[in-house]
Amino acid sequence: MREPTDVVDEKLRRARELAAVGDYERALVEYFWCLDHGVEHQPSFAAVQMSFLLGYIHALGDRYLPAIQGLRQRRDTLSNTVFSGAGTEREILLFAALNRELGEDRKTLEAYEHLRERAARVGESVSTLLPYVVDLLLERRRYAEVLQDAGDVNAMIDHLIRRAELHSEMFAASDSTPAWYGATALRLRQSAVDEGGGYYEALLGVRRYEEAARVSDALLRLSTTGDSFASLIERALHADATAPARALVERAQEVLPEAQQAAIRALLERIPSPG
Repeated sequence: MREPTDVVDEKLRRARELAAVGDYERALVEYFWCLDHGVEHQPSFAAVQMSFLLGYIHALGDRYLPAIQGLRQRRDTLSNTVFSGAGTEREILLFAALNRELGEDRKTLEAYEHLRERAARVGESVSTLLPYVVDLLLERRRYAEVLQDAGDVNAMIDHLIRRAELHSEMFAASDSTPAWYGATALRLRQSAVDEGGGYYEALLGVRRYEEAARVSDALLRLSTTGDSFASLIERALHADATAPARALVERAQEVLPEAQQAAIRALLERIPSPG
């Protein structure tokens, strides 16, 4: 018999209450029900499943080891499916999210590299994993690879921005939105800048400066804050793109309030002088 959709929110609430009073075993049963079955009953639960829920279980693991063991067990089960190239998009995303929560993103990178060798058959799996490994690829300055697997970067940036704007508007328009959704919406604009900034860095890394400038302009229209400027400046510095980094600093100094200028001045000191 199918459970009512609100059972997911109720079980999550119950799990948190049990964890708060030290009933870790029963809390974990409720948490893992939400992880394993929540989306079946409430498709919109996918967002919290991949973020807050994993965080709650991981936090419980600091006091109750079976929580971490259960996360690893589920990740290992998914690993076989993902490496075979047979994983659904949800399975691939959950595998990557579990690795991120466990601090084992390199396992996601291993899957990405394995699947990339078989890209003719599993190219869609590679593109699904890319957002989870892009920072590891950027650390290694594998810029051309990032752009190749990203496809249409402009379309990707547009999608990030539309998603951030839509969620923010929905949150602002509703007084009954669950608390977890509101927290997600509040973070989404900055998250879009942080995620889009990876592709901005990749464009700078292959010296596609005009395209990179269009990306940074679009991201800063979404979020014109000191954190957003700092994120993009850091990306430019890592790509050894001195001129774009300096241009962002100058722009930040023109538009940001004084309270947000200290971090920008600190970044300016890291930019080599011209000539």
